[in-house]
Amino acid sequence: MATFSRSLDYLGGLKRRAVSARSFRTVVNSKSGTKFNSGNSFQIDLPVIPRCFGDLANSYLMFDIKSTSSTTGDVGTLCSSGYDVINRITVSSGGGAVISDQQNVNRYINAVFGLNTGHEWNQGYSAECLGHSGDYSPVGIDLPKQNEVAKRICLPLIGGVFSMDKLLLLDTALPLSITIYLEDYKNALFNDTGGSACDDYEVLDPRFVMNCTELSPEAMVVLNEAVGDMGFACNFTEVTCVTDKKPASAGSHITNLGMRHSSLNKITLLQYNSENLNNLAELSLSNRSWGYLEELHFTINGVSYPQSHLKGSADNFSEFLTETLLANGSLGDTGANSSINYIQKDTAITTPGTMTADAAGGVLVANACNSLRLQIPTSSRNYETARGRFDNASIGNNLLTMDNVVDEFGTFLVAYDFSAFKTPADDSGLYSGVSSLAGNVTAELKYGASGTFAMDLYFFSESDRILSIDPVSRQHEVTD
Repeated sequence: MATFSRSLDYLGGLKRRAVSARSFRTVVNSKSGTKFNSGNSFQIDLPVIPRCFGDLANSYLMFDIKSTSSTTGDVGTLCSSGYDVINRITVSSGGGAVISDQQNVNRYINAVFGLNTGHEWNQGYSAECLGHSGDYSPVGIDLPKQNEVAKRICLPLIGGVFSMDKLLLLDTALPLSITIYLEDYKNALFNDTGGSACDDYEVLDPRFVMNCTELSPEAMVVLNEAVGDMGFACNFTEVTCVTDKKPASAGSHITNLGMRHSSLNKITLLQYNSENLNNLAELSLSNRSWGYLEELHFTINGVSYPQSHLKGSADNFSEFLTETLLANGSLGDTGANSSINYIQKDTAITTPGTMTADAAGGVLVANACNSLRLQIPTSSRNYETARGRFDNASIGNNLLTMDNVVDEFGTFLVAYDFSAFKTPADDSGLYSGVSSLAGNVTAELKYGASGTFAMDLYFFSESDRILSIDPVSRQHEVTD
């Protein structure tokens, strides 16, 4: 016996009462096949089960991955993790209506994880489950060769319907369909020997794993009566992406984002050196550029957000990063962690300090301190990296240790929060984002004199949506 939890309280204020329920784990295989390469897609249909609810917020995608080559020199390395192979995730109802459409998922998740997880995450969970190398570096694993055992990857899904605040009713007329689109291998992989080519990857046996809760017939009757005509409504955060290209010139740049949301909460900007795209000698998905961005603001219906534009320079990144932390709810959180900056040795130690018996005291101490200083790692300040490009240099082991090419690896991102209520403790349930339904959204950027190289711009918006299930027809409906 249990009580109705908040995850089943679709109305708010549902009376607590004892119910009979059981929980079980379900694994759903792809209906499109068992073997996929870059550019392919596969579909997974959620099961339709009477009186059952699925926990999408704690679900994950599991698959095996290996290279299509049996030659060591032709085997690629993941840019950062198993997320690199996922370009797009769409969720649609059985009738074909699109519920959620997340594009450039790999770039977004790489940035979000870098901002919200520490290096211990990469060395622990990410190394064991997500396909990270586990070293103190930003790269993923070397793929197993074709004739070797594939690597098992388990990826928690975030954003879109996977951020639901309630359990999803599975007792519907038609199932929800999840379609995964795979990334071009020239972006998802790189050749860690500095070469310009490697072979494709191979995704095997993809399946979707989630926990389900089944109510007894009596408990389901009680819940149906409580929900009534309101239906089973779940809130989720939809992530949409708009892309643009900044030309190889300094000065101002304006992007028409065209975002239409009733409650726009946040926009995150990611910038990439255009020469990294489809380049197997570069970290195409994870190496981001500051690009000498000096000023940023958004305009919605003629109103500037923020009114005082965000500003930065080569000597001051504090405003960009502070607003980004505020938008992500971690500003002032002393327990928050991130991996936006790596560390490197200050200088390679070739000769330790001389400690001769007849050396003067001052010289002896100075030599000892200098040796110690050379062994203390220093911050590589990757958030401040301007170009974010290795220029096709041989990266191999140098990249894995981050000592020689760390200055070329960038983690810059900037976000702005449009919410009226920015206190994380606020649980009022009010939608406090800005409406952009009746107007246009533009981003205005200003670059310094050194920003004379082309960049690919990715703007990710987060907005509130409601997925509801009609209690009579059991059909899915989405409201923005």
